[in-house]
Amino acid sequence: MLDIGCGVGRLECSLVREVKSCTGIDIAPSMVSLAKKYVKAPNVDFLVVNGRNLASLKNIQFDLIFSIIVFQHLSRDTFKNYIKDSFKHLKSKGKLFFQISIYSKNRPPEPPLNHPWAIRSYTLHELKKILKKSGFNCISFYNVSGGKLNGRKNQVFVLGSKN
Repeated sequence: MLDIGCGVGRLECSLVREVKSCTGIDIAPSMVSLAKKYVKAPNVDFLVVNGRNLASLKNIQFDLIFSIIVFQHLSRDTFKNYIKDSFKHLKSKGKLFFQISIYSKNRPPEPPLNHPWAIRSYTLHELKKILKKSGFNCISFYNVSGGKLNGRKNQVFVLGSKN
């Protein structure tokens, strides 16, 4: 399992007993350092990455790749790189699961320049197109409660399958 944007390893701390192995990655060396202190388990590893792609993972393959509250803060090109690289790093029948902001009247697709939170939004159509172009199939969207989407969505969970 791979966690993109692991921060201080809070999710890994909860998952350590439930998974065979877990790798958490983050662009902040200070966060990775804290994660290594916070989660001491033989089946968990933390790495600092460049923040543009997953190239530093070489040929490591995962059953599941997930990211929560990360992709919406990336540039569109970087987001696409992560989706494309996630497909390459998934084993056959592997899954990509992530949370992202959805475009609405209250949340434009691009934040104003120098916006402190820089949250980028996507339409469901855009997300499906990006995932399909990267090779994913069986793409599903869920609301934050795990149920079907309704008209009042700002955030969605996306599940993409390989093969």
